[in-house]
Parts: sequence; structure tokens; C-alpha cells
Amino acid sequence: MKTCVPCRRWVQETRTRRIARRLDATLCLDCERPQEIGRFCYEHDYLRWKRRQNIRYALFFWMGQEVCQSCGIADRDVLTIDHIRRNRKAHWAWLGARTAGTEFYRRVLERGMHPDFPLQVLCWNCHVLKDLYRHRGMV
Repeated sequence: MKTCVPCRRWVQETRTRRIARRLDATLCLDCERPQEIGRFCYEHDYLRWKRRQNIRYALFFWMGQEVCQSCGIADRDVLTIDHIRRNRKAHWAWLGARTAGTEFYRRVLERGMHPDFPLQVLCWNCHVLKDLYRHRGMV
């Protein structure tokens, strides 16, 4: 038996999750506490976010580029990775990564840089402007 999160009554374990899902007050997958955002409670969600950020920062440090290569901004929270030659999908296939983000960063750290897929660090603004200019045929 377990306590239902929304109504605080004792219910069977299988019924607890069904009731919680229906009322949008599910339990954290790690600690079984009520979740507030995503699939985890605040504490575990923050820890997962911190681990992902550390992987990004490690990649920037490993590449030796901890500032935007275009404008020079050093705020790590706005820095991203850019494929210089627009060969993102081929690089993902070589790495075996299915998506961008943390999985991509982790795979680059594991397998290293490939000469056919040069990367650079750009801030969000410069990255969006580069893609916008490329799309409009200005570059």
C-alpha cells in the first residue's frame, strides 16, 4: 500500500501511478517524491541538469575554445557547438549519435575530433545569425 499524492489516501501501488498520472502529479522516478517539473523532482532534475552542463563545459575546455569564435563572449551558458562545414548529419552518423545535445557532446569527447568534421564554439546569437545568413544566401 502507498499514499496517493493528490488525495493522500492509502491505495494499492498500481493504482497510485494511474491516479497520479491522471491528475498530473506523478512521482519522481528516482526518489518517489512528487515531481514538480519534467519526470523528476526539483532536486534530481537539478542534478541531471548540472551533469549535462558539466559535459558541455568539458567539451569546450577539451576543444580549447571557451569563448565565441565570432564575437568573443565568454559566458558558457550561451555557448554552443557549430559544424563549420554544414555536415552535421554525417558527423552524427560517424559518431553513432542519434541527436544533438548531451549525447553528441559525450560522443565527441569519447571518440575525439575527426578532421572531416571541424567544430567551433559560437554563442547562440552568432550561431543563429550564421544559419540565417546561410539560409538567405548571404554567405
